[in-house]
Amino acid sequence: MREASHTGTGFSSSTPPRPGNSTEKVTLCVDCGGGGIKSALIGEDDRPLTPSLRTAVSYPFAPQDLLRIIRSHLAEHLALGSCRPHRITIGIPGIVRRGRIVYTPHYIREHGPHTKINSRLRDEWTNLHLAQLLESHFELPCLALNDAEVAACATVHGNGSELVLTLGTGLGCTFFTDGVLMPHLEISHAPFLPGMTYDEALGEKARTQIGSEIWAGRVYAAVRSLWPVFRWDYLYLGGGNTALLGRDTLRKLADFSARETGRENAFATIENSAGTNGGARAWALLPKPDTSAG
Repeated sequence: MREASHTGTGFSSSTPPRPGNSTEKVTLCVDCGGGGIKSALIGEDDRPLTPSLRTAVSYPFAPQDLLRIIRSHLAEHLALGSCRPHRITIGIPGIVRRGRIVYTPHYIREHGPHTKINSRLRDEWTNLHLAQLLESHFELPCLALNDAEVAACATVHGNGSELVLTLGTGLGCTFFTDGVLMPHLEISHAPFLPGMTYDEALGEKARTQIGSEIWAGRVYAAVRSLWPVFRWDYLYLGGGNTALLGRDTLRKLADFSARETGRENAFATIENSAGTNGGARAWALLPKPDTSAG
């Protein structure tokens, strides 16, 4: 087992922010989770220019609430003396196509993940052109992506098939082949255990109910179940809850991935900060979508 890194993207919470300069592209990177909104200003070398900020999500949570948090974060970043950003990358749970939210699982609910759907919030979030909303509000170009896709941009090396799974409020999943992002599949909402989706079985709510040890066993079983679907060359595991898996489970995952792929270094964990740090590299890895399309 190893910790994933990439030239210019290897970042840990101990990496000090550095001052920007007036010539480099600065990206405001926003990582939206079910429990909180995080942001950082990232330079062209994929290192932070300011410390990461986090604001807890207070439900019910509408698009205007997200704008308010981003606006507040940006003001705080600039107050620290950073260069003004040239562009925005935002990662949000669910299905995002050409900058438009097709479906997001948490913010449409009255009291947070796995609670009752609020019809007003569902209407506000569903089909929202998030990229255009941020572009018009902040007058900056914007990439709006699935949150696991942003984390993957901080991680993938561009060689072979690379699967990135993130563990947090739910399960995030994205897949690259030779550095090219494959169409997003919302694996988290596929059936896994009897009567339970991957999200329901592996999310934070389930972990708190059954305990980390049983939950870790579920994660291992889930990874094994996904092998026939993806047959990856490299597997990366990230998100805030990866740290709760324990050494035994991480070793089992590394051994399984090595055995199936025939590669000793086929498994790695990634820093939780990838959800923001990948936002700068996403502009180089991914083509800017035509956000005027439907």
